Amino acid sequence: MNFEHTYRSMNDHIEPSDTLVSDTLTRIHQGQRPKRRLRRGLFAALVAALLLGCITPALAANIPAVYQALYLISPALAQNLIPVNESCEDNGVKMEVVSAVIDGNTAMVYLSLQDLIGDRFDETIDLFDSYHLNFPSRTGVTGHCDFVSYDEQTRTALFLVTLEQSDGSPIPTGKYTFSVRQLLSGKQTLEDTAIPLSLADASIAPETLWINSQSRDPYISGGSAVDADSLPDSAWFLAPQAPLYEPADHLAITGMGWIDGQLHLQLRMRQKSTLDTHGWLYLQTPSGEVVSSAYTLSFTEHPDADDRTDYQEFIFDVTPEQAADYILYGSFYTASNLTEGDWRVTFQLEDQ
Repeated sequence: MNFEHTYRSMNDHIEPSDTLVSDTLTRIHQGQRPKRRLRRGLFAALVAALLLGCITPALAANIPAVYQALYLISPALAQNLIPVNESCEDNGVKMEVVSAVIDGNTAMVYLSLQDLIGDRFDETIDLFDSYHLNFPSRTGVTGHCDFVSYDEQTRTALFLVTLEQSDGSPIPTGKYTFSVRQLLSGKQTLEDTAIPLSLADASIAPETLWINSQSRDPYISGGSAVDADSLPDSAWFLAPQAPLYEPADHLAITGMGWIDGQLHLQLRMRQKSTLDTHGWLYLQTPSGEVVSSAYTLSFTEHPDADDRTDYQEFIFDVTPEQAADYILYGSFYTASNLTEGDWRVTFQLEDQ
């Protein structure tokens, strides 16, 4: 890319002020994002910084705020500045591009992740939705990453990144960047398990907890329903009790009771944000019919502390007479190890 030509063409329409250029330079050297001002003016300021030699490939590659600021404005400009680097290491983990090939409107990139210092990985390794793909062009390109295999002897996991052009046109050539922040392993799954609790024992007058929209600790942290707009921002919850049943590590059922004619079942989740601890509760009739919750509501205690605890309440439209004959079932998911780091590789995709 000819940056001088780009800058001059931008100036035909807008001249970046000295203040904007100065502010941009100060912020990028401090590792901050530039202020959100006029998009074209900010682009011109960044290009001006390029011409002044203040934004170099090394600066863009080593200061995430600079790279992200450029990428938000011009993916092609940002990707052009990043040097090709097909392997990286952090926190004892090596990530490497094994192969990359374009086939029409699809590109396939194989990436390996190797544990160099221990046995933190296994065949359940997951990127915990922490990966990100940057393209040289935003137009029509989508991407996803899938686990392929794990080699226990070399402690290496293989992933496949698939890039597609939604309109069927060829995948743009150029530099692509793949980054990961978290690796989850030791995942445990327990699905469709009967829970040895009698719903007939659910309290008719349970201790409750009112959480309104102004609450901060605890606070309502989410919910699910067929009609999401119907979810309240204030509600009565079961007050957490000592565990009635613990189906898996970091998971416990901590309440069963009736509130306003509906059956509430409460699932406590610890380390949800670090070990992806979660679960799902449902009922089954004597004839084997599944009864799902009408909706769920969640709340969080101590959100900023080490003992953060998340609760999910499953709310059923059944009567006490019906529930007495139903069986409680659940599916539960957790993990034992979270590895955090900053892994980023940049690779070139070219037509064969």
